[in-house]
Amino acid sequence: MNPLKPETLRGIKYYGNGKIDSDDEAVRKDLNETLNLNCEAACLPQNRKAAIEALNEWMKSSASRRSIVSACKKRRDGIEESELKPEYAGALLYFLDRRIRRG
Repeated sequence: MNPLKPETLRGIKYYGNGKIDSDDEAVRKDLNETLNLNCEAACLPQNRKAAIEALNEWMKSSASRRSIVSACKKRRDGIEESELKPEYAGALLYFLDRRIRRG
């Protein structure tokens, strides 16, 4: 898995429980063994889950269905354009994009 190659990142899936996975066996191996991104001892899934839950609360508190898509786009663009990414940016972007696609 090479984070500089977007094609390797596209197949990554994030789950509400904080786990990260891929259908590609090589990427899955990198996620779980090489990078150890699902390490419970380091609280990575738990911390990722907390970031996802905070994002969900932010989305719920947005004013209306029409404005939520716009707000999600603005937040996604802010993360993407930021030099210093927030923790678990990949998970946040994944769920923001998913909400934007839903409309």
